[in-house]
Amino acid sequence: MSKQIKYSFIIPHKNTPDLLQKCIDSIPIRDDIEIIVVDDNSDPDIVNFKSYPGRERRDVTAVFTKEGKGAGYARNIGLTKAIGKWCLFADADDYYSDNFISVLDNELDDKIEILYFNVFSPYTPLTGRVKRIQRLYSLYDSSKDENIIRYGLWTPYNKVISRNMIMQNGLRFDEITIGNDAMFGLKVSETANKIKIIFDQLYCITNQPGSITFMKRDFNRKLQLLGINLQINSFLENKGLGSFRIDITSIHSYIGMILKDGIENARKFRKIINQKTSFSRELFLGTIAPLRRRIAYFRYRHK
Repeated sequence: MSKQIKYSFIIPHKNTPDLLQKCIDSIPIRDDIEIIVVDDNSDPDIVNFKSYPGRERRDVTAVFTKEGKGAGYARNIGLTKAIGKWCLFADADDYYSDNFISVLDNELDDKIEILYFNVFSPYTPLTGRVKRIQRLYSLYDSSKDENIIRYGLWTPYNKVISRNMIMQNGLRFDEITIGNDAMFGLKVSETANKIKIIFDQLYCITNQPGSITFMKRDFNRKLQLLGINLQINSFLENKGLGSFRIDITSIHSYIGMILKDGIENARKFRKIINQKTSFSRELFLGTIAPLRRRIAYFRYRHK
């Protein structure tokens, strides 16, 4: 009889072996846990494959790919290997809190398809993703509107997701270099019938300077990001959740693009927007975005 796995941790990795080891070390060794690390063609000058992180643990399976297709591809490979009841998707440069498994054991039941939890940061003051996630949790605490968490947070690392729901609905990550997890996060949230939201801060986001989040964006990366952001906004607006949309551009940022990337590239950027929506509309909404966010915050705080 095969062992019963409760939790499958899927971790894409590339060129951060010390951080990957810390992530693995934050997951306890239990008979009902498996850890699947999918290496996305790491550089052998950086990673010692003979001494690969997790090698000392029987619950760690390392899968080595040579395609170099990014984290979305790696996560999809991990899904084909996973056998646990619940899937968790960690980034290799992050880690879990000391008590997270005991919290999950207490909070999960057979009716739940997604459990959402909060995040924390080792740094102060809070910035970036952590600040945004905690702000949305604050709005949810005030309004009790589940959609704030269900559709406002599309990252996979703040969720425990039923593997059966993923597999039965054919849900997969986009195999693209930027934003591979966004539509997956939105689609699993849309698919789930029963969700649970807890306030426990179970996952630490470290914001490593070498991560995709901090990579310098050349014009091609800007176009890739634009494509996924337009897709996210279309999904959210169709749900009547326009207040969670991503700001595409503003007068200030568009002028900056003209100066940095040139008029022809700026026109190309505008043309792509016009194929999906209206550039004038996006320019207007992006320019008044700070006011829109304040109004949305006030509305949810006083629901």
